[in-house]
Amino acid sequence: MDEEVRVVFENLSTTFVDPLVDYILKEDSSASASYVVEHHLKGPLTMTVRSSKSDPRELIARAIDTLVANVDKVKLDLERGS
Repeated sequence: MDEEVRVVFENLSTTFVDPLVDYILKEDSSASASYVVEHHLKGPLTMTVRSSKSDPRELIARAIDTLVANVDKVKLDLERGS
């Protein structure tokens, strides 16, 4: 049975959520992840994650970890002057 989680972001941030959805979809081929913006200026933004194979909460957590690791790598490269 598919499990589903909805996360509501009051502060509109497709810059954060768009790559998050991409990482979720890469992590689990059975997952469905998408988001809807209620109003293009005010929000809120609602992300829905569904999976028959994985716990959606764990998928979101792993996607956040991946996103943070990638940002940390870019920061480190900048600090090194690469």
